[in-house]
Amino acid sequence: MYITLHITATKTLIELEIANTDRKVRIYVSNLITIYPASMSFEDDKSILIELPEGCYGRVAPRSGLALKHGIDVGAGVIDRDYRGNLGVVLFNFGEQNFEIKKGDRVAQLICERIFCPELIECESLAETDRGSNGYGSTGV
Repeated sequence: MYITLHITATKTLIELEIANTDRKVRIYVSNLITIYPASMSFEDDKSILIELPEGCYGRVAPRSGLALKHGIDVGAGVIDRDYRGNLGVVLFNFGEQNFEIKKGDRVAQLICERIFCPELIECESLAETDRGSNGYGSTGV
């Protein structure tokens, strides 16, 4: 099972490093980026195209240190199996200060996850549960 990358240029905006110990791909930036508070940055690299293995999808996930220390998060992180376009990263700054990402900083990680796609069936009613339709906050959290 492989993640296949088609790299069309020697200089890229996004750099990748495969960490075989934890089976994820670290995503770096190759240029200076400033993300202002309450804003986002979209970095896509037209020179890196991706193909994911059958039965999987890609998840671009945040780095815990950036989230905890600086309020930097990743959005729109799903890469569909049949997608063949540019690899991109959407970054949000939920912090109170400008956040500068320097060349070579790790900003996200690409995780290849297996996906289960059950068949959908329509029915007249659903099985009863104690919780029922009680939603947000109903479990006391």
